[in-house]
Amino acid sequence: MRFTVGQIGKNKSIANEVYVFDWEGRAVKKVILDRWGVCISVDSNDERLCLMTKETDGGEERYHYYCYRLN
Repeated sequence: MRFTVGQIGKNKSIANEVYVFDWEGRAVKKVILDRWGVCISVDSNDERLCLMTKETDGGEERYHYYCYRLN
């Protein structure tokens, strides 16, 4: 599945969609996350995407980490 630059940048308010690009800069995969996050990273084997979320409850901030398989 490939996406154009116009399709990727169309809705800037969507933060739970992650696009995977090949080395030529072409989007080859779209990952839909079931949570909103503040930070993402990929493990050293390019197998998992890690997401950090932030919750504020009564002035206290809590961070949670989730991992998603990319294969």
